[in-house]
Amino acid sequence: MAANNAREFGVTVDEKGTAIDVRKAKRNLTVKIDVDISEALTGLKALQREAKKATQVLRELEELISK
Repeated sequence: MAANNAREFGVTVDEKGTAIDVRKAKRNLTVKIDVDISEALTGLKALQREAKKATQVLRELEELISK
């Protein structure tokens, strides 16, 4: 599905992970993008931990209210 969406925008990715603009493929244009997402992943993991804590607190509150 992702490949189909990419082709709608004229971009595809080869087996090496290199992005290729298929609209300009006749000109042999190759575009490679390297992105470091380690900080974003660290932040998302921290957010997930806090969400789990909040969910647990809400469950405990719900139990107290229902008694």
